[in-house]
Amino acid sequence: FTRSPVAARLELGNACASPRPLESEAPEDGPSWQDVSLSVASILVGAGLLGLPYAFQSAGAAAGALVILGATAATCYTAKCLVWTFRALNEGKRNDPSTVGAGYVRTYDQMAEEIGGPLAGGLLRTALLLECLGAIVCFLVLHVSSWPVVFDLPLEVRSVLCEDVVALVVCAAALPTTLVRPRVLSAFAPVGLLATLTLVAAAAAIFLLDGSIPRADGERCPPLGDGRAERAVDYPMVRLE
Repeated sequence: FTRSPVAARLELGNACASPRPLESEAPEDGPSWQDVSLSVASILVGAGLLGLPYAFQSAGAAAGALVILGATAATCYTAKCLVWTFRALNEGKRNDPSTVGAGYVRTYDQMAEEIGGPLAGGLLRTALLLECLGAIVCFLVLHVSSWPVVFDLPLEVRSVLCEDVVALVVCAAALPTTLVRPRVLSAFAPVGLLATLTLVAAAAAIFLLDGSIPRADGERCPPLGDGRAERAVDYPMVRLE
């Protein structure tokens, strides 16, 4: 249950991590309920922290709450459908050994290939790669836009934009994690859980303090409309160009 959600997702989405098992005693049911529930909780907490203020500000308290609750229900039901699909496919293979074919289903792309053929498996692998790329961009934008505000950094450091310095530091810190197996990263799951709880507590504090927390100098933190968010979103696009 303490496995990292990111590690679980990478292992499930990587068809090359291990061959498909041909023996019935191998793990056959795909991800466990614990894996799925932990991944869903992580996704919902992250989406809620990023989307909750915007939803409430744009749609109001009632409509914003309905949007968040609807997205939560859809995500949970989709996760349950994934587990049911894994179990149904592998149960059919156990009942009729002639349908084992390439082996039991263990990953998302294998499930898509089992249902829709090689084309579906390839499309899902592409979608997973795009999802990883999107997560990297969101991760970079979040840090680039947050660090200057949280630490009150200057706009430039020795004629270098502060956003560039933050991006380099974040990439340098994250690079070592790409060189180890996802299962090893699960050791950091307690740290991630503590960080998530800290973010939830901070979000609750901001909500209770009417969306603003005083800084050490007595001033208020810059609002989202001060232009930093727009510059942060433009940052990766400018660098790609």
